[in-house]
Amino acid sequence: MAKTVAPTEIPEVQAFLEIDGEIQNMKKTYPGIFEELIELAERRNTLLEAADKAVRERDVSCGPFNQYQTATTYNAEKFLDAVGREDFLKLGGSIETVPQYNIDKSMFDSLAAQGKIPSAIVSAVKKVSPRYKKPEKLVIP
Repeated sequence: MAKTVAPTEIPEVQAFLEIDGEIQNMKKTYPGIFEELIELAERRNTLLEAADKAVRERDVSCGPFNQYQTATTYNAEKFLDAVGREDFLKLGGSIETVPQYNIDKSMFDSLAAQGKIPSAIVSAVKKVSPRYKKPEKLVIP
């Protein structure tokens, strides 16, 4: 488990707490404005999604929705289903087998603990990554 340090020891955390305090004070001073702004932001985001969907369905640019590029994709599985394996291969299709490697974690840890897997290999293969809970972003367009 990670060591806990005071916010004053990390300037970035201290700065975050200061700005968060300013926002909380502003919310207390102007509660109605924040509630209205949050409601407007939610409505805006809902309408943004609807407008984006409508523009994409029509395949056009409109207002701030600017189609700047297209991408072409090919569905190989549908092509294979449509023409069959033999014609698929004749008509430019290919079939690949992609290996996927997995490790039985409990067996690996057990063998590593017994010294049957050298520690240099264990440290190269096994990584412990911290996960954090953090405050949510404040989203106001």
